[in-house]
Amino acid sequence: MTLQQEQQKSQQEYHSKAATLNDAEKMALEKELNQALAKKQLEVMEPIQTKINQAIAKAAQAKGIYQVVKAEEMLYGGTDLTKDVIEMIK
Repeated sequence: MTLQQEQQKSQQEYHSKAATLNDAEKMALEKELNQALAKKQLEVMEPIQTKINQAIAKAAQAKGIYQVVKAEEMLYGGTDLTKDVIEMIK
């Protein structure tokens, strides 16, 4: 099941159960569903993030770069590895 499908399922479950619950129970259900959705998001994103991190490490190593920072954190200079990382992920 995709993350979007999981989110839709959670919304449907909440709406079907919420009508019979008091405010405290609604909050508890919302918290439970949000935690399940966060867990699913982690399951989906973890392998993707691992692949990206590996590509960043390989691109940096290939160019002899020992430290990599996000572009928005770089004030001046640096080498942009974005294109190299994208090519390695393809």
